[in-house]
Amino acid sequence: MVRVAFVSICLAAIPGAIGATLIASHYSGQLYTLNLSSTNQLTIAKSVSSGNRMPAWLDLDSTSKTVYIPDEIQWGQPLLKSFLVAADGSLTPKGQVQTAGGELHSTLYGGSDGKGFVALAQ
Repeated sequence: MVRVAFVSICLAAIPGAIGATLIASHYSGQLYTLNLSSTNQLTIAKSVSSGNRMPAWLDLDSTSKTVYIPDEIQWGQPLLKSFLVAADGSLTPKGQVQTAGGELHSTLYGGSDGKGFVALAQ
């Protein structure tokens, strides 16, 4: 059983027929696909390593089915990672870029579609 102490949840995640599918990050470095049933039972469906030491805020682009995850650490080589979200909520690594470090929050903005860039903030 996984105890979730510090977690970010992408609430705008994946629509399900009944209930909901959520994506959560944990300071252990893992990303979890969670299923919330119509009877309010929350279960872990899948997990994958984020590749970040302290994955923070999750930012979902529902059009491209991409979730962006900054690394909250302030040492080493912090990364902004992206994952492709499949229909069942499973996550496949898509890309990464090194950041300055310590970023907690992210948002998509700008460009012709209003989300051509990712802004990061501490």
